[in-house]
Amino acid sequence: MQTVRRAEDESIEDLVRRWYTVRGPAGIEDEDRLDRAMEAVREENPEFDEREEVSMPELDGIPPHEKTIEDVDDVHWVIHEALERIQDDPRLVALSFIDPLRLGSEELGIVATPAVAAEVRQRLEGRLSFDQERYEEIRYENDELRGPEEIRWVP
Repeated sequence: MQTVRRAEDESIEDLVRRWYTVRGPAGIEDEDRLDRAMEAVREENPEFDEREEVSMPELDGIPPHEKTIEDVDDVHWVIHEALERIQDDPRLVALSFIDPLRLGSEELGIVATPAVAAEVRQRLEGRLSFDQERYEEIRYENDELRGPEEIRWVP
């Protein structure tokens, strides 16, 4: 858990939008994620309005926001920066072959604008499955992953 200084008169909603990745894979704000994050922050900080420093709990599937990709030409560089984190975890590697946009928003704190997300999805259509059931299976299963021992993305 991290502690964050909130701006004067900053609402819990504004703080959550600033701190957490509340946009989904399509680059659009996800009301469920926003509500879940606000509830967790409220629960952790019952006297939110009186506090300058706020505890930000870790939330499964809603990482701290790291980056927003606003131009499709920046996708390459953002992936390059995140590559080591992805390659260090076989589960993240597997998820990157199913839905890299969802991986970014739910695991890495990286989101694209709606226009960039649509273009990335269009370019990867037919190359990746975007199979959400399989994504869920891999993300939540406790079993060992089956398949190649190591796959390396090359930027």
